Amino acid sequence: MSIESNNGKKAVLCHYTSVSAFASILESRKLRFGRLDCMNDPDEAMTDDNINLKKLIYASCWSYHENEDHESYPLWINYTNRKGIRLQISFEDYPFTKNKLKHNKKPLYYNIAGPNKIIYRNKNKVNALSTKEYESNGLVSEEIKLLDKEIGLVKNEFWKGENEYRYRIINIPNRLIHIAVKVEAEPSVSEIVKYGDLTNLTNRREIFIELKKQFFEKMKVKLGPDCEYGDIVIVKALMEKYLGRSELSWSKYAKNKKKPIVINPDVD
Repeated sequence: MSIESNNGKKAVLCHYTSVSAFASILESRKLRFGRLDCMNDPDEAMTDDNINLKKLIYASCWSYHENEDHESYPLWINYTNRKGIRLQISFEDYPFTKNKLKHNKKPLYYNIAGPNKIIYRNKNKVNALSTKEYESNGLVSEEIKLLDKEIGLVKNEFWKGENEYRYRIINIPNRLIHIAVKVEAEPSVSEIVKYGDLTNLTNRREIFIELKKQFFEKMKVKLGPDCEYGDIVIVKALMEKYLGRSELSWSKYAKNKKKPIVINPDVD
């Protein structure tokens, strides 16, 4: 997938993060997917009838920029304290490699959807993922379409400024789950786990997915507005060790952005 902005330049996906997290990505060659109940929007993955699917979805979050020159000052503040780095990749380069990891020494297979655009709505309009049918025996048949295009992609419009795109791992087989419960009872995550044929990763707050070699070859790195000399030394050393290159650029919000990024051995 390739997306072009109005000026003809290719749009990019960017991930604002700390220098420490950047080191972990380079050393492990993996990217973190966080569980949605550990994310910043409490309304995520809730259905219209209050079924909570937060613990069944993992996401890696990126921001859409019209071109590589565009930046988000609020994201520099919120996710790097202005001293981290920004990773940049293109839409068309799918970054992940294997679709298998181990759980209790057994292989688990998963699908990664994305990158998909986040849908921003007000608090009263969360995603409608489930339907109820009242049966003659007094039970409710709960049907949840787990690969609905909106699952894990709806956030409160308060977060609209992040302009987020997301890769998702949905922790359930690609099919419908049918749950029968008493009319007066509402299904909960534990009931979905109990009755559904799940891959049972719900005890993990995060999982780490291996990245392709091309991800490291093509990604670009930008320094945060307030990066100091020590930050530059660390980032360049990490890149030289794990990437064999150390090309960096300054954030456009940096006061010293016109200075060359060099290591001076005489600096105390």
